[in-house]
Amino acid sequence: MVPAPSRFQKLSLVAFIMMALLIPPCLKFLALLASCGPLSLVNQIGSSIDKKFAYCLPANSNENNSIRQPKFGIVAEFSGQEEVQKTLMAPGVPPGTYYVLNLIDISIGNNRLNIQFGGAQTTALLGDARSIIIDSGTTLTYLAKNVYDQVANVVANVINHERFYPPKQDFLWYHVENNGDPYDGLPEMTFHFANADWKLPPSNIFRMVESVIACLAIKDGEVPIFGNVVQPNMHVKYDLGKRLLSLAPAKCTQG
Repeated sequence: MVPAPSRFQKLSLVAFIMMALLIPPCLKFLALLASCGPLSLVNQIGSSIDKKFAYCLPANSNENNSIRQPKFGIVAEFSGQEEVQKTLMAPGVPPGTYYVLNLIDISIGNNRLNIQFGGAQTTALLGDARSIIIDSGTTLTYLAKNVYDQVANVVANVINHERFYPPKQDFLWYHVENNGDPYDGLPEMTFHFANADWKLPPSNIFRMVESVIACLAIKDGEVPIFGNVVQPNMHVKYDLGKRLLSLAPAKCTQG
């Protein structure tokens, strides 16, 4: 077991995790805006915006914690120059509860994992081991334990950085070099949804602390959730009338 370096020994674990996983206020606002509940803005004005809205989260390194203004109705559409992918929201989920997608597989780098969902328990909430909630108000991404274990094992095998073991924490933590790009040597990941592949650069998978500690922002959980850390630099459009989610890479700067 590799001990934490001395410079981190005086850093309380609570503060350490809060620095890495803090939800910016702008994302809390977006979560309320785009939530499925009956009091959400989207549901209250649904008919006037043709039940369509979109957002584009900036890179996690965005110092101002700013986001592009969410767009509604016709202005939520793509410009026509992007390579847009579309995936249907999962059937069987009561309207007004959650936005749920069908997760088909996960790749790490060019290695498609052929995830075995058979060991993942179905939940009363989602009813299908392949279903995953997409939620801009949740920080981390959560996978069923069986699925997470398959992902974590491959991630651990492809990273050559020194492993860091904070006490009583089961995240994957690594020391990285602070001599340029702290994400160098960390893998990309692709979430394969039905008819849509959401490719994630290392900066969308790992959170950095002082540019020398990288934490995998994916964890096991009872309810699978595709959180906001993995979503930056993607134009994400919801068409609630057609139960369709569309996405295209974008530079999500403020404006």
